[in-house]
Amino acid sequence: MPESLSPELLQLRQRAEQFANSVLLPSQAELADGRADLAAVRGIVTRAAVDAGFFKMTQPKSFGGSEAGLLAMTVVRDTLASYNTGLGDYVFGLAPGVLAHCAEPLNSLYLQPLLNGTKRAGFAFTEPDDAPHYTRAVPSADGTYVVSGRKSYVTRGGDADFFNTMVEIEGQGRALLVIDAHAPGVIIERRFESLDGSHHVAFCFDSVRVPADRLA
Repeated sequence: MPESLSPELLQLRQRAEQFANSVLLPSQAELADGRADLAAVRGIVTRAAVDAGFFKMTQPKSFGGSEAGLLAMTVVRDTLASYNTGLGDYVFGLAPGVLAHCAEPLNSLYLQPLLNGTKRAGFAFTEPDDAPHYTRAVPSADGTYVVSGRKSYVTRGGDADFFNTMVEIEGQGRALLVIDAHAPGVIIERRFESLDGSHHVAFCFDSVRVPADRLA
């Protein structure tokens, strides 16, 4: 942090401090004493971050974001981190990532909710060492893929609404398939956290049926 900040950055730091005191600390307390679960707290923090103008600071302008400068982002991130609530991951919006150029229905069902903070994505790529094969997606006559396999580390999977999942499509090769986190057959085997407070999972797919138009 520079020893001398501009008046604009000082004002931004003050806004971040107010946000931490009015939103993050009360949300942390509600989560700790069981008055709210993680999903509820996530919603509270994200909606407040949108209203405060922080949420879109990390998103490209081409997708409606503000793309704040590096120094401004550092001021906000460092200020919020100093309160040690573990909720900072919900303040900033995610970039479009692999869905950046997706068509319908992926755009309406997943990309736009991701950008406005109403849905979160996990990235399911890594299989465990003892997995007998890649996560497989078998085309079915009813217009779905039947997905089976395991993933050992799903980034942000602990509170994701959907997963961008690397699969091996029978007869076609590898592809990304968008799978709803609560679809029948999606089974979480283990949850864990990283030092930044984000939540990850290891899970398996047990004959999960995924519509063919969920191919990213």
